[in-house]
Amino acid sequence: MARFEDQDLTDAEFRECDLTRARMIGV
Repeated sequence: MARFEDQDLTDAEFRECDLTRARMIGV
């Protein structure tokens, strides 16, 4: 899975991104 460590994202943004990806995947 892709990681966003190179990007300066906050925990909130990271979680939101992860949730969005999870929804797209259909988990």
